[in-house]
This record gives sequence, C-alpha cells and structure tokens, in this order.
Amino acid sequence: MRIPRLFPMLPFMILLLLGGWALGLGQARGDDPRLRLIDEVLGKVRTQYVEEMPDSVLVDRLLNGFFGELDPYSQFLDRAEFTNLRIGTSGTYHGLGIVISLRDGFLTVISPMEGTPAYRMGIMAGDRIIEIDGESTEGFSLNDAVERMRGPKGSKVKLTVARGRDFRRIEYEVTRDKIELKSVPYSFVGADGVAYIRLSQFAEETTHDLSQALANAQRAGARGLILDLRSNPGGLLTQAVEVSEQFVPQGKLIVETRGRQRSQNRGFSSRARSVFDQVPLIVLVNEGSASASEIVAGAIQDWDVGLIAGKTSFGKGSVQTVIDLSDGSAIKLTTAKYYTPSGRCIHREERRPDPTVTAGVDGEGKAHHQESRDLHHTAMGREVFGGGGISPDIVLEETDLSEVVVDIERRGLFYEFTTEFLKRHPGRGASPPTTDAEFGEFVTFAHEREPEESGQRFEDADLTAARADIDRGIRREIARRDESDLAAWKIVLEGDRQYQEAKKLFDQAKTLRELFQLADSRREAPVAH
Repeated sequence: MRIPRLFPMLPFMILLLLGGWALGLGQARGDDPRLRLIDEVLGKVRTQYVEEMPDSVLVDRLLNGFFGELDPYSQFLDRAEFTNLRIGTSGTYHGLGIVISLRDGFLTVISPMEGTPAYRMGIMAGDRIIEIDGESTEGFSLNDAVERMRGPKGSKVKLTVARGRDFRRIEYEVTRDKIELKSVPYSFVGADGVAYIRLSQFAEETTHDLSQALANAQRAGARGLILDLRSNPGGLLTQAVEVSEQFVPQGKLIVETRGRQRSQNRGFSSRARSVFDQVPLIVLVNEGSASASEIVAGAIQDWDVGLIAGKTSFGKGSVQTVIDLSDGSAIKLTTAKYYTPSGRCIHREERRPDPTVTAGVDGEGKAHHQESRDLHHTAMGREVFGGGGISPDIVLEETDLSEVVVDIERRGLFYEFTTEFLKRHPGRGASPPTTDAEFGEFVTFAHEREPEESGQRFEDADLTAARADIDRGIRREIARRDESDLAAWKIVLEGDRQYQEAKKLFDQAKTLRELFQLADSRREAPVAH
C-alpha cells in the first residue's frame, strides 16, 4: 500500500528510527541539535496533528519518505511488500509484461517483454506511465505501480502513457496474462551469412541458451554476428559475467562493483576461453538496455571485441542488497555501483525536475547527459565515456512508426483482422506482400472498428501512407499463426531500421578492425547545418 509523505524527509531521520530513538523509543545519542529538533517535531505531530496517528503509521511514513529521497531503487519493504518481492523474483506471475523504473521522478518503462500483453499492444521503452486505471502515478513508488499492474489472468488494467518529446498521451487497456520469458527467443543465420541472436533477459538458462545459438551460427559458417540486447532490462549478474565470457578473452576483467563497504568492492573476470571470436560482432543497444545488458555491452566495448551500435543504454548500474529487519520487513538498499573494465561508471545519476508528470525530459536530458560524462579509453585506445549508460560506437536511428500504426497496434487490430482474414484466404502465407484488394479489406475492417467520436477515426490518406508498416503487421500475424514466432519476428526485422543498418555494416567492413575504422570515420564526418 502506498503511504503518502507527511512532510519532506531529511536523510538522517532513518538513523533515528533504526537506532530505536525516535518517538520516545530510546535516548538521543550525543548533543546534536538537529536530533533534538526532530524529536521536538515528532512530538508535536503526535500530540497536535488534526488526526491521531498511531506510532506504527508515523514510522512507516517516515521510512517511506526517507527512502524516497535516496534513489529510485532503495526502498523500505513492509512485510507484505517483502513477501511480494520474494514471489516476484521466483517462478512466473500474472501481469502485463513490462519492466519499469523511476527515471528522473517519472514512472518509466525500461522495456516491454517480448510476447507479453504489453509488448503486443505496442507499449514502448521510454514511455512514461502517467495514469493507472485513471489514477495519476505522480508520487507512486515502484511497489505502488507493480501492485496495481499485477493481477489475475484475464483481468484488465488501463494505462495512460506520455510518449516522446511532445509527451503525446496514449491510452491502453491491457489484459493481464501469465508472464513467462525465454532468454534467447530468436536466433538464425540469414541468407546473407549474418547471424542474429536476440537476448531478452539474463536468467538462469541464459548462458546455456546463448551457447547453443552461437554453436549453430558457427556451424552455419556465419560471416558476422548481431547480438541484440535492445530492450533487455537485465537480470542475474552471474549470467552477465558468463555471457561476457563468450566474447571476452580469458583472464580479462568484465565488471567491478564498488561501494562504501569493503565487501562490496569486487571484480569479476572471464574464467573461460571466449568461444566466438572468429567473426566480427555488432551489439545492438537502446534506452531499454539496462543493468546486466550494460555490463555485457561495456565489457565487449572496453576490450574491443565488438562494435556497439544503436542508442545510449538506460544507465542502471547500481547494486541493490536486500537486508532483513527484525520485524519481518526489509530494506532494499543501493550498496554499490557497476564499473566497466576501463573504469567508467555505468550508472546515470538522477535528475530531479519539478515533479509534474510531463515536465521537460528527453531533449534537455540528453544534453545534460552528455555534458556530465567523463572520458575513458578502451584497450585499443578508443574514447568511451562514463557516467550514464553505454554509448554506441555507431549511432543508429530507430524505426519511427506513424501515429496511425501505433493506434492500430494499441487496439490489437492486426491480430483481429488476421483472424478473420485467414478464414477467407486459407493458405495465403506470410511471404508475399498484400495486394491492393487485401489492403482494401484491412482499410474497410479498420473503419468498422474505429470509435465514433471525432479525432479518433482513421483517415484513408494516413492508412495509405503507412501501407508498408500495415503490410508487415498483417504478414507478421499470418506468420505467427501459420509458421512460428521466429517467422513472425523475421518479418518484424524487415522494418527494423537499426537491424537493417547494422547488417549493412558487414558489407562495408569485413573485419572488426574495419568496423572500428568505419565508426571513427562516421564520428569525424562533418555535420550539415
């Protein structure tokens, strides 16, 4: 249950509570006037606040208020929340399938999980969740959001998100389902000889699944590999290290953790011989790549064993330790940060803007992000920067879907249309593009399903302009039904701008060194104004 703040908290309040001193439970230590001031304030609240407040409630509010001033990942967990945390980190659950975080004070989607309700509806990394079932999320903790979004299979939840620099409001009604994920949902070697491996999370079987995919790529004689870590929110540190070992030479540092306590200062090095070092490697990242994904990308970049392409990653490079408390509750406390082999900190510090749900973010944030970065060098002497995620060696722009396609996905119309379409056209197959007549069928269907209110209807001109994306959406759903999820994913990749550009890099550069030279030439190229 979310507990609202009673008044702004100061960081040293937690010392009072944990020391058993606040609320008359013990004796103040020392003669610090600040401690006497807090004792005085608490006494006044207990005796003069308009409503009587039990000590247990006041303590809870103090604790939650204090942790809200630390960072988004440190939390006080009451007994129920601690129990939910243990449930949430084991087995499966019913929910929407999104990984969320607090970013600069906003409840933000790190990534939608592939194959889940949120993913199918078109929720995207970077979306800011501003309402859940009509209630503003301003002031929500992560626990608040998780509690509201999880629920029985088949039940529905309404989300309103703000997307992009213009904070466009988009409303979704998502049906909860069982959430189960594969670490390597897709892998193949294309006709052009370029291998592709999608890594969606870091769980217990990740390294095993990745090793199999790498072995298949080697047997197929792949001339290059694209490792897709986009929208991978992370997972187990042990798996991040073992995945890195597939590419980083034996004995090389993969990641360090550094904290105030000596026990938090640890280094993790590659203990195994890298198995995939014969062909050039490109790693795709984006703003949804976080934590363990950033560890892998950082190690590969620092040791110059692969080229990083895409967009700057999320910047979640902190370590949380769950500490049990005597009454059955717990605290989840940030105790260390991750550092790449070159010594750069992965973690991006929070910017705390004025706490309105749609205050200035992306454009201003990126400028601030770049200015605060510190310079480091890879093993080959290439420049890399710390203090805010992993920046790509080559920036690749993302696919920009039109509003009409986003709306079609949000309403689930590709799925609905294909269900009826295949009854009329059995055996149609997903390979050929839609004919004019088939596209016309979809336009008619879309108009039949559009809301009656003005401003919500599909314009024929917009649908025609988005025909290529609509075609892929229809063919994707046909492939999912008639062939496999992998066949559907390959159609998704046809319209994936970053993936297509990454593949072209292998035509321009045959070796890893040539890829680095290509990246250098792109950075040095003059920019038109």
